[in-house]
Amino acid sequence: MGAETEESYDIMEQAAVLATHLKNLQKLPQCKAAVMVLIIEANATNVVYASVLPGMLGELLPGSSDAICTLREGRMDVAGTVFGGNRPGVLTTNNSKKMMAMILENYLQQGKMKFFRNFVTEHKDGIRGMQNKIKKQLGNYSQIMIPSNDKTNEPKFKYSGKLNGCDDLAIAVQLGALHRDTFWKKPEKYGRWHRGR
Repeated sequence: MGAETEESYDIMEQAAVLATHLKNLQKLPQCKAAVMVLIIEANATNVVYASVLPGMLGELLPGSSDAICTLREGRMDVAGTVFGGNRPGVLTTNNSKKMMAMILENYLQQGKMKFFRNFVTEHKDGIRGMQNKIKKQLGNYSQIMIPSNDKTNEPKFKYSGKLNGCDDLAIAVQLGALHRDTFWKKPEKYGRWHRGR
């Protein structure tokens, strides 16, 4: 859920934190038979991370290929070229960030998303500390107006929580809201993980 960036910016350490997190989730009775769906932001700045993380998790969690699915919805390379939808990760754009914020707000208002009662975290601040960090980052996430510098005088808008610090946890929660249906609506890609459907 983005928490690995709270622990370290080293990719090996992040993979280890995520692997431990997934192992602990799988110990919960509600999650023993569950498929863990990874939604990895794969923009130009973290393109390597998105490409190698699934393989690293496979090494850290042997025999997990039937229990862990990584969404493969395209990404951007370091030169800014957008690739098609069979590379690990999901591309976030300004439009998708706007949509993510709107969908999450709708889910929260309708009570469709909330903290799991058996919340699992590897963070040093514990459950309440991590929940408070998530709430704070979501509260800081906003639409930012950029004044126009062309003849149309139309301002532009971007969506971010970075003006008040980090927004990795907010992005992780919003990616979950935006892509929760992607997994189910693409059986040609993800059907092997569709259990009981």
